[in-house]
Amino acid sequence: GLGKARSPAASPLPGNLIARIGPVGHDVSLALLAAAGLAMAIWMVTRPPRTSAAAAVRIAVGLTSALLLAPATRYGYLVYPIVLFGAAMALRQLDRLPADMTVEATERAPALT
Repeated sequence: GLGKARSPAASPLPGNLIARIGPVGHDVSLALLAAAGLAMAIWMVTRPPRTSAAAAVRIAVGLTSALLLAPATRYGYLVYPIVLFGAAMALRQLDRLPADMTVEATERAPALT
């Protein structure tokens, strides 16, 4: 996204818009990206995720911020954090299952017909 040729896939995400300002804009975009990475690292150290669902949310938030602040990115990449948020919701439902819901317990349970 930084070459002379224009790409039809270019997207007006914040990092790309800032980078279009010029060399200073590109540096500002990279600085914001680094700040977001530092904020994610602090969040992970101060409040580590306790469940797989919480970890998936943290990964999705970090990936979303990286995609939004990167100087060259595309809309299509935002599908990855969306999928991660969906996985977090599914994992949250799994975390709510009773502890005795194992594969063996579900296989022995009578079928609901």
